[in-house]
Amino acid sequence: MLTPEIIQIVIQGGAVGLLLMFGIMGYRFALAAMNNVSTFVNNHLEHNTEAVKEGTEVMREMKTEIVRMSDKLDKK
Repeated sequence: MLTPEIIQIVIQGGAVGLLLMFGIMGYRFALAAMNNVSTFVNNHLEHNTEAVKEGTEVMREMKTEIVRMSDKLDKK
């Protein structure tokens, strides 16, 4: 990432070179952080969506079972 040539250019550039280097490194760090956060949030949202779908299926099964048991009680 930082080759000797880049280090030499930064040293020769002085303050402007350092400012440029810190700006580029900050941009790369921010970009990597945003990608990691985006991946993290998407993963959690995906799991949340799956959990909601499973919960909905369980509610349907429970409703069907309650209706079936109610019908049995009505027949007796």
